[in-house]
Amino acid sequence: MHIVSFTFKSPWSWASIEAIEAERQTRNHPHYIAEIKGWTCGRNVARRKIAADFVVAGLFNNQEELEAYLLHPNHQQGVSKWRAI
Repeated sequence: MHIVSFTFKSPWSWASIEAIEAERQTRNHPHYIAEIKGWTCGRNVARRKIAADFVVAGLFNNQEELEAYLLHPNHQQGVSKWRAI
């Protein structure tokens, strides 16, 4: 399993088109990356200051498939989008 949480940098928020694009990219990874065996992701609805804004949990059969996912161009595009915000 691979679990990641994202917290926006200031001034980014869900009102930002960049955040919507990063979310869309992440939600669509299973359509492009065959190594993903299970995938859930979503916005955090808690209003707590310590809470992350978005979380991803991906299921892979083994370490090799996880590593292939991490290097996949579609995943790398998502990484770039989240790093920017």
